[in-house]
Amino acid sequence: SNQLVALNDLWYIDLGPLTEDCVRDGYCYDTLTWVKIEVPGTKPTGRWGMGMVLDAADNLYIMGGASFTTARGFFDISDLYKFQLRDAFYKKCSSTGAGLTSAVAGVPAFFLLQC
Repeated sequence: SNQLVALNDLWYIDLGPLTEDCVRDGYCYDTLTWVKIEVPGTKPTGRWGMGMVLDAADNLYIMGGASFTTARGFFDISDLYKFQLRDAFYKKCSSTGAGLTSAVAGVPAFFLLQC
């Protein structure tokens, strides 16, 4: 069927086997493989167009996006999740502050995050 489906899967690729030769000659697809990550915790709902940020402590933050259901049609998502790379676990977070809704590129804007 041609039904629109928003996904919530997370994949990992190990770039360890990446070499200068494979990049130059274009045969990296033989040495690099994607692995689907299955982890505990409450996963974010299926979405596309979300923002993602990786911090220095190896936490991947997944913010917002959009989705679709036949009941609601297209809709925006305004939640925030943290995926801990070291422990492989999802956490739903809450946040507050003007930086979430009125940020302007190049201008400092602050918000508080609790996970």
